Amino acid sequence: MLTCGRGRPRKDNSFSRVIMFRGSEEHERMLDELESRLGENRADILREALEKYYYFKVLGQMTYFE
Repeated sequence: MLTCGRGRPRKDNSFSRVIMFRGSEEHERMLDELESRLGENRADILREALEKYYYFKVLGQMTYFE
């Protein structure tokens, strides 16, 4: 006999970790504006920002910004 699982099926996705941080009202306003201007969600914006910061600060590469 087959049984059905409950809930949403799992996505095959490498973004399985949740990372949280505290920010100010200004940070929230910036994210809101970026969301509306870029049409992207907060998670995508923050992932891209972290990657750019990493490449700039750790690897010393400005070419990632272009």
